[in-house]
Amino acid sequence: MRLFLKDPKFPLRNPKRFLEGLLDQYVTAAAATHRKVGQPVDSQLPLLLSAALVSLLRVQPMLADHVAHLGYVPKLVSAMANEGRIEPMSSREQVVMAIGRQGNSEGIWELEDGEGTPGNQTPQELVRLSCLRVLHQLAASTACAEAMATPGIGSPQVVPLLMKAIGWHGGSVLALETLKRVVVAGNRARDALVAQGLK
Repeated sequence: MRLFLKDPKFPLRNPKRFLEGLLDQYVTAAAATHRKVGQPVDSQLPLLLSAALVSLLRVQPMLADHVAHLGYVPKLVSAMANEGRIEPMSSREQVVMAIGRQGNSEGIWELEDGEGTPGNQTPQELVRLSCLRVLHQLAASTACAEAMATPGIGSPQVVPLLMKAIGWHGGSVLALETLKRVVVAGNRARDALVAQGLK
């Protein structure tokens, strides 16, 4: 993966299969970041996979239509919604996790209620931003934008989710740009997206 990220223009033997593998692994890794007591979580894997996905889709934009045909767009929207529903950890929980990782409490200070640790995001917050980056790249494809307009049964609607993402730390500009891409004039499902925003 890291080799691919160093040179995303490297000619792949089977780019569609590589894309499918990335998507499968990403959806699985994103789901694994939910907080479970006693289970180690590799919070860097979804970030690495999302970076590879975005790089691949930038170099080969025609693959985005393949993503829409495979049905991964609703899965990605659901993954982002699931991560968005998880309450962010309080400052105290972040300190406790930091102590647990370091093995001691030297250098850890007491935090007052409401005081956060800048630049220290939870794995769930990082995953939801990585989902947003992938959806932003996919929104450039008309087929993916149309797939976002028609959520599956029980799937979240993308426009309210993107409007919520505007308030996420580090996600506001990306969410606005994604909304702009989704409602372009070429999208035949534009009216359904506007209706989602008006609800």
